[in-house]
Amino acid sequence: MTDQWDLFGEVEQQNQAPAPLQPPPTPSRRAMRQAAQAAAKAKKRRGVSRSVATVVIIALVVVIGGLVLTIARSMAPTEAEPAPTQMVDFPGPGLDQTVLVDIATGASGEAMAVELAAKGVVATAEAFVTAFRANTRAGQIQPGTYRLQLQLPAADAVAALLDPDNRESQGLVIMEGLRAAQVYERIAEALNLPLAEVEAAAADLDAIGLPAEAEGDIEGWLFPATYNITSQSTPTNLMREMVIKTKSTLTDLNVPQNQWRETLVMASLVEKEVRRDQDRPLAARVILNRLAHEPAMRLQFDSTVHYGANDYSSVFTTDEQRADESNLYNTYVHYGLPPGAISNPGTKAIEAVLNPADNPEEGQWIFFNAVDLCTGETEFNVDETGHAESVAKMQAWIAENPDWAAEGGCG
Repeated sequence: MTDQWDLFGEVEQQNQAPAPLQPPPTPSRRAMRQAAQAAAKAKKRRGVSRSVATVVIIALVVVIGGLVLTIARSMAPTEAEPAPTQMVDFPGPGLDQTVLVDIATGASGEAMAVELAAKGVVATAEAFVTAFRANTRAGQIQPGTYRLQLQLPAADAVAALLDPDNRESQGLVIMEGLRAAQVYERIAEALNLPLAEVEAAAADLDAIGLPAEAEGDIEGWLFPATYNITSQSTPTNLMREMVIKTKSTLTDLNVPQNQWRETLVMASLVEKEVRRDQDRPLAARVILNRLAHEPAMRLQFDSTVHYGANDYSSVFTTDEQRADESNLYNTYVHYGLPPGAISNPGTKAIEAVLNPADNPEEGQWIFFNAVDLCTGETEFNVDETGHAESVAKMQAWIAENPDWAAEGGCG
């Protein structure tokens, strides 16, 4: 028979019966006790090892996590924190050098601050605004051109603007009822310019912004007010400001644009015919009543005759002047309103035209006549009898005050 090798390299005999299995020897009680103790110690050692390993792993996770977070923070973009704003103010007392500063009409403390900082008078606009708010008199600063030192402390700059001695110019005052020619004279005087230069500027209607409703006539559109004169003032921009003021006033009073011209014409008559505020609505009612009267009535105002004749030597007119048909402003011969305004009316005269007085129960206001030429006291009447009485009062007053028209005659 052929020999076969087993896996262990030992030769086994074929067909040889295996040796019977022997049961393992039974361990003694001592051996079993020792084996149990050894197993318990081994288990305890394995538990400790696992706990230590767990703590080590957790610690590593914390360390690694912190490291990762630190790296992430260092790599993340950071926003720059804004530096706190620090107010800068000049320590004073200021330089010997000066500069001209324009304070516009109605300028706020903030607007002044910007101008002063730009000119180098104060260090910062913030410093001036703080000083402006701290000064209880700051609201009394007047518009105009001021000559101020450079590099002033903000509080000193406020005080300098309150000092009228630092003003280079005063405002241009245009009173109610002045004619355009009189306004030109005041502009020329304020700007120290030849009158012809101002008149030439007035002729450029587009430059001064005269609206189409004026129909090319500047009279009535130079609004009476106080205007700021600065180093940049010119006849053109001053008159443009006056025209803008007229348009804004009419708009604010809700006058329809197609009625602007007629309203100004009637208001100019009210402005020249009466002087007291309480008489303006009554005069406006007389104008409206005469224009609507049947049969037709002429206005018969001396003020319109004077304007057309360019003669202001007297408050009264002559028979010759009242008969002059060539004078288109002669309301003694021509019906209706004159062809244009005869003065530059103010707000109160315009308001009177928009809100004329009511007629009394006994009739319509048709006549009015001054009975005191110094105070402007005027009487209004509904008929010729009452008007004749008022005229008699005026004549008696003139007899008692023969020098009223002379300089200082009304005190």
